[in-house]
Amino acid sequence: MFRPALLLLIGIASIWHAASARAASPYSAHSTVHSCCTPFPQKERMFAEAKAMGAGYIRLDVSLDDIFDVWTGAAQQPRWDGVDEVVQLARRYRLRVLAVMNGTPAHISSCRERWPDGHGRCAPTDPQRFGRYVAAVVAHAPDVFRTIEVWNEPDGSWAFDGTPEDYAAMLRATYVSVKQRFPAVTVLIGGLMSARSRGWYARAFAAGARGSFDVANIHLRGREAALPRIVRDSRRFFREHGHGGPLWVTEFGYPSAVVAQADERYRGGERAQARYLRDALPALLRAGASQVFVTLRDGWESEYGPGSPFTSEGVLEMDDHEPWATRRKPAFKVVRRLATAWARRQCAPSRV
Repeated sequence: MFRPALLLLIGIASIWHAASARAASPYSAHSTVHSCCTPFPQKERMFAEAKAMGAGYIRLDVSLDDIFDVWTGAAQQPRWDGVDEVVQLARRYRLRVLAVMNGTPAHISSCRERWPDGHGRCAPTDPQRFGRYVAAVVAHAPDVFRTIEVWNEPDGSWAFDGTPEDYAAMLRATYVSVKQRFPAVTVLIGGLMSARSRGWYARAFAAGARGSFDVANIHLRGREAALPRIVRDSRRFFREHGHGGPLWVTEFGYPSAVVAQADERYRGGERAQARYLRDALPALLRAGASQVFVTLRDGWESEYGPGSPFTSEGVLEMDDHEPWATRRKPAFKVVRRLATAWARRQCAPSRV
């Protein structure tokens, strides 16, 4: 006969399993959190706000060079401190993580000699070793790192110093390393910055990127009326290169500063930003995007410089110092309402 305590544990486990198996909300959070360098209280604030917004996923960066590297070579023992903070928060807030695997360790960086301070953004000289490092991160917490993205905007010279062929080798090696050990992990290709990058990605596909990812990925900003067409065109582009699976938009936002609001239909500050997201987010899903990651916080001038649209693109204002106080803009409430409405539709009984 079961004891009451054992029955309670079984019940809790069943509830947790059901919750983890439930479909994620299609509205997610692009958090600009970095495992290495974001202070823990700031990380926690971002997780708490993403959860309150109703996000299905929280997108963040995992810095491989911080984990596996010392300047003279590979670290004798991985430094898991920053990653463990992410793992702790993901479990506490029960949030799915999209982990962007960035940062080439110096000992396998192709530009260590010519550009010592920028080694992290250069293509690896040993793509297989890079892939094994990514698989080691997944193995460290397989319940958390179930969805990964291989690099951020590799088509941007600011983010990746390498050719499309270099990226294809890195993506392919990572896909093989991860799938051999964890076949259920979902792998995203690094997000396209814009449609102008399709030629760059076509070269990567020709060099071996085809079949080396599970989810296509774009970053999207622009006039609201043009967004559905861009999603449809992007899906067609990936289909033409052999990918018939889902398409995610892992960066999406619209500024709240009037001076940065380029869509004439959506000018007027924070309320215009809220109207833009109210109209754009459902339209992106109807056009075929499976997930849309909304920029969670405003950037700081120390990150982007004065006048950048990214300094008002978030649905939150956030101080750039402790205690990392936040203010929710009207756009935050719009995303939360959309996520709540989506969840209610999933729970509603189907009509025969």
